[in-house]
Amino acid sequence: MRTTTELHSIFDRFFLDCHTLPEQHYQIKGQFSPKGWAAVCQQAGLTNYGSCSANLTVHKSKASVMIAGELSALVEQVCGRTLENFTQPLHAQFKERLWLDSYLAPEDEMVLETGQLHVGEFIAQQVLLHLDPFPIHPDSLVTARGEWGISDGLGDGDDEKHPFAVLKGLQKTFDSDNTHAAVCKSTRRPRTDVSKRRLNDGCTQEESDPVPTRTASRA
Repeated sequence: MRTTTELHSIFDRFFLDCHTLPEQHYQIKGQFSPKGWAAVCQQAGLTNYGSCSANLTVHKSKASVMIAGELSALVEQVCGRTLENFTQPLHAQFKERLWLDSYLAPEDEMVLETGQLHVGEFIAQQVLLHLDPFPIHPDSLVTARGEWGISDGLGDGDDEKHPFAVLKGLQKTFDSDNTHAAVCKSTRRPRTDVSKRRLNDGCTQEESDPVPTRTASRA
């Protein structure tokens, strides 16, 4: 039968000695202290705002520690379009294995050389990994992310003030020229071997052999 120990903690002051930790499951719930969360915000380049809580499941085995869980936070970021601060929730799920011996660890996987797991630092890393690198204020969007049609923040009557209004005009000219070229191409006559002569009105007329005429004979 699996044994589970439930722990409640303040993450920025919580350590696990994984070398001496009994091999069993641990359920860890907690949050950062205001001072600890301020340090995480500074490390992430965020405004000191909001809070962060997490729920972890830690499974200790002889060679490694498996950590799985989820975190919830409220962060304040700078909109990449309007350059204004706005708050948005951060929810993330994660699962990582930390090895206790570098000789047993596969290549490119994390190793706890000292066996000490700082739970607060581990969660802070997860916050950094799951932050939106291109935060956009929802009010500045007119369509879903990944689609065209992002608003520039101006009203419908301000199209002429749009910074890309000139490009929009060039696009219309380009489309008009392409349409004209397509029409000219579709109405062009194929070249033939029959000789042609240019008339005064700019049109062409095919030359053909003259039709022989009969001369009436006298009776």
